[in-house]
Amino acid sequence: MSSATDAPDTPEPATVALGEGVRLHSIQTGWVAVKRAHRAFRGPAVLRLPAVIADSRWTEWLPVICFAIEHPEGLIIVDTATLRAQLRDFETVLLPAHDPDTRERLLQAGRR
Repeated sequence: MSSATDAPDTPEPATVALGEGVRLHSIQTGWVAVKRAHRAFRGPAVLRLPAVIADSRWTEWLPVICFAIEHPEGLIIVDTATLRAQLRDFETVLLPAHDPDTRERLLQAGRR
């Protein structure tokens, strides 16, 4: 596996204004590599931990992302603790479908 110094550079936060006094910041806090079995194990749950421990293969570098929401009532921090592929589900379910312009700005900012 590559060393921590081989991880890609971490990009600057992406910010989107959502309305008066509301801004969303997508912040990549770093990178992580995990065992491939940890990410993609398909089998009985009882075998997951032994499969992860025995696996010698690592994933590519994966981004660690959190969000900061500036709101008139206060600052909200959301630690997603998830992988980019899983964020696609988050985007589909939680982003405001009723406002396509805001949805598109958020999606574009998250891809920078």
